[in-house]
Amino acid sequence: MQPSHYFPPSVYQWRAPEEQVDEDGESHKLLDHKIDIYGLGNILFRFAVGKTVWKKPDSSSLTEEEKHAIAILKMKEGATPPIPEKLLKTEDPALKALLAALKLCYSFDPKDRPSAEEITRFLLEAILDVSNNENNAQ
Repeated sequence: MQPSHYFPPSVYQWRAPEEQVDEDGESHKLLDHKIDIYGLGNILFRFAVGKTVWKKPDSSSLTEEEKHAIAILKMKEGATPPIPEKLLKTEDPALKALLAALKLCYSFDPKDRPSAEEITRFLLEAILDVSNNENNAQ
């Protein structure tokens, strides 16, 4: 029998890998504040890419099978949503900083994810660097 709090893995395609549940409805990992850092990565992804995570290029909805596959890949391999190649090749320092921050948030092992304060510090330093570079270019 499924526990009352069980949701199929497909419900969790946007959640942190450690939030995924296996086929028995069990999560075998400790959940802490680092799941929120992973969620912050999803927000930064939206800022950088301009669409929600795991959105198909043709804008059609994911099937239940696709959602399930994503949840399983995240749980077992730490899969992250794909970033368009043109963004990965950007020379824009602000976008580079945003992509670097989201990569930190998407660390598979929660212990490797930064704290909210560390992400804030990282982004503030990036803003200062971009501002200083713009001022020096003038």
